[in-house]
Amino acid sequence: DIDGDGSDEIIVSVGENAEPLVKIYNKTGVIIRQQFFAYATNLLNGVNVSGGDVDGDGIDEVITTPRGGGGPNVRIIEVDKL
Repeated sequence: DIDGDGSDEIIVSVGENAEPLVKIYNKTGVIIRQQFFAYATNLLNGVNVSGGDVDGDGIDEVITTPRGGGGPNVRIIEVDKL
């Protein structure tokens, strides 16, 4: 639950050979937050995405890691602060 409304969202990212763009949709398929780049736009390996309440505030953060060859780089993004 990225926005704290009690309903889970869907976090997606593009695959290989594309910029590391992340989008968040509600259950009806509407983008609920601005899309954002998880990493520099020249990283074209793809991005793994997940969600979880990392800081214990009751609102999930977006967790990203680059796919193969992107190095050990985990990001935790508080979407409400983008």
